[in-house]
Amino acid sequence: MSNLGIKASKRGADVKTATDKDLSFTSGLNTLKVYRVIHMGASGKEAHGLDYPPTFDFMLPYEDGYQVGTAGYYLGYGSVVEVDNTYVYAPKDTYIILYIDPLDE
Repeated sequence: MSNLGIKASKRGADVKTATDKDLSFTSGLNTLKVYRVIHMGASGKEAHGLDYPPTFDFMLPYEDGYQVGTAGYYLGYGSVVEVDNTYVYAPKDTYIILYIDPLDE
């Protein structure tokens, strides 16, 4: 691993000497990197600003909060969350976490 980048060690570990297993985060490993979060207030679509379909997670309303959605999840009043080269498609009141990583890699 390179000496350049960002590292955060777990509690009690010295970040300067910690091995990868003692790190909470390191930019030296291939991890998903958040690009942006979109809140869909109404069902529909919104441009995501990338020219490829990004990897994503999403959260849907559930009782008094939100739950993490899964691919193919159907809420009964909306549709599943989808992305293409231009847009995110989602049901109302959904939070979509977009990652800079392409979906097809």
